[in-house]
Amino acid sequence: MIRLWFDDFWGAFDPTNNFFTHTLDLFGFRYKLTRLWPDVLICSSFGDRKKKFTCRKLFYTGENVKPNESQCDFSISFQPTTERNLRLPVYLYHAWYQSRGLGLPEGVDSMLQILLDRVKGPRFSEPRDRFCSFIFGNGKPKRRNEFFHALQAYKPVDSAGKWMNNTGYTVENKIKFLRYYKFNIAFENESSPGYTTEKILDPLLSGSIPIYWGNPDVAEDFSPDSYINSMDYSSDEEVVEVIKAIDQNDDLFRQYQQAACFVNNVPTPYWQLERLCAFYANVLGRPGS
Repeated sequence: MIRLWFDDFWGAFDPTNNFFTHTLDLFGFRYKLTRLWPDVLICSSFGDRKKKFTCRKLFYTGENVKPNESQCDFSISFQPTTERNLRLPVYLYHAWYQSRGLGLPEGVDSMLQILLDRVKGPRFSEPRDRFCSFIFGNGKPKRRNEFFHALQAYKPVDSAGKWMNNTGYTVENKIKFLRYYKFNIAFENESSPGYTTEKILDPLLSGSIPIYWGNPDVAEDFSPDSYINSMDYSSDEEVVEVIKAIDQNDDLFRQYQQAACFVNNVPTPYWQLERLCAFYANVLGRPGS
């Protein structure tokens, strides 16, 4: 049985109940949680306590932070898969978390099914009588702020996050909130190859059309037919014109809304958690041992 511990995660992280413990249990790995002389430390980027541990280290990041191979033995990140790193986009961690908020079975399968079922028509019956939403707490990304103002020149955009809030309230459940909106500004904090987060996943799950900026290789994660990729255009004005055309044409809107999220509606390998099981085996040993 492996002695396991977590450190340097975000403040609300629960070491006893999280994506890692859920998937370790799912695959039958035997472990004991203890901060005293662990065999393996699963750590993240929110601190430096990891440096005090001399055991094997598995670094996880959902941020735009590249793993430092001199400080960890293995990593799970947005970087390409290698012998020591597994590309597991943070939107998968988020899908597991969101399944709880929607009252669905814990895991990613129920969220994946929502994405696959989009081609059958809208999952949610709420009227799409609101134009576009903008839900962010981080006001630093200049690119995102610029686009918000560019789109505002066409129609009012509802900002329901802490940053530039104009609704008078903040959102408790983003997916439920987006059910009423035709579009959602889904700009990442930063642009980096491979770095795709939940910002595009949430509107896809809700039936709102994502207006995306961020990972230049996002088409490897989701079919380009299912969102507006602002990086395909030379200016914000061009993007706004595309949005106008969709907004003013119900058939075109439904075409985007019901487009398959994956090419030929076949999920990418990233949704196959068996990849994670095999990677865990490299770090921890075989399940059940």
